[in-house]
Amino acid sequence: MRLLMIMLLVVFVNLEAKGLSGKWVSPQAGTSLEFISKTVLSYDGERFRYRINANNIQIADEYLGYIDYPYKLQNHKLYIRFPEGYTLAFTKVKKKKQNKKHVSAGGTQNHLIRGGLCSYSSSYNGGYSHSDRVYFDGVGRYSTGSQTYSSGDSGAYVNEGADGNGGSYRVVGDRIYIETDDGNSFEGSVIEQQNDGRITGIKINGKVFGSALCD
Repeated sequence: MRLLMIMLLVVFVNLEAKGLSGKWVSPQAGTSLEFISKTVLSYDGERFRYRINANNIQIADEYLGYIDYPYKLQNHKLYIRFPEGYTLAFTKVKKKKQNKKHVSAGGTQNHLIRGGLCSYSSSYNGGYSHSDRVYFDGVGRYSTGSQTYSSGDSGAYVNEGADGNGGSYRVVGDRIYIETDDGNSFEGSVIEQQNDGRITGIKINGKVFGSALCD
């Protein structure tokens, strides 16, 4: 048991020294990355073996051996360059401490999420972008909207409006439960929360919604 504890401590210290331990999210791409141990990481729920070599995260591939993913830690962000040539910026997910003063008498924390949270996607050349928006009332109801931007030879246009969809929601700890008015249900997770308890980032069905992604 003592040897196991020492080994786990060494793994944790090595990761901390690199600054890579824990879970990271990229609102830009709606993806998540978690360094589970010194040799295993999870990317959007799929596990890979890896190693650190200088400034490269090297991912093990069955046929190609280790593939380099150059990385840089700067201003509390993790930048990773992918073999396809693009770079994603990841922000570390802060560990959330449960604070009883934020829990309502009914056991929910619906009041911690109020206002708009948005997702964002765009084309490679920037000529098209789309944002899905969810508006929370702070007491258990939500509504949805969207915004689409497109530009081309015929000019540019922005289409914005409410989708008319909505339903109810519950926040319990670091989970959010969505019930649509037409009977569907979804479960998501809280990925960003401020020191005062306000929830500013969630992930549902693999899509990241954040207040920072709203115009």
